[in-house]
Amino acid sequence: MKILAFLYLVFCLLACKTHEVKENNQQFMDHLKVDSDVLEVKERCAVLIVPDSVAEVKGIEKIKKEYGEQGIAELGSDEGFYRAEAAKFCESKGLKWITTDKKAVLFVSEDGKKTRVENTQEAISSTLYLFDPKKQPQKIESIAGFSDGKDFENYFNSK
Repeated sequence: MKILAFLYLVFCLLACKTHEVKENNQQFMDHLKVDSDVLEVKERCAVLIVPDSVAEVKGIEKIKKEYGEQGIAELGSDEGFYRAEAAKFCESKGLKWITTDKKAVLFVSEDGKKTRVENTQEAISSTLYLFDPKKQPQKIESIAGFSDGKDFENYFNSK
């Protein structure tokens, strides 16, 4: 009789644990279903917004017409270099780096306030945002100068 009671207790505990895991998985799945075109950010990070594939193709064709193949190659090389430098800089500071081509980014602060930024990028351009859930997100005006550290220090080390 004691063995049956013990087995019943173990079975009940396992059943509760399985139910808890299923609930956590369901909450995770529900979060993903919110909107597949929107990236929701709730953590301290840098977010690089890049054009989606359609905007990129249209923008590249426009640049080719205006500046030719050499111009697009030069612009692409510069953009790639500055993106890589910014990513390395963030990594050196322990800051998470996120790249997205979603239609919008939703920054969610600790107090639940939401700031939505639409992705209006074209060609090969990008926009960088710094985010700390205790503050409003900050748009970085030039990714080219970001790795000098001034924008990072001004945003993350100011009150």
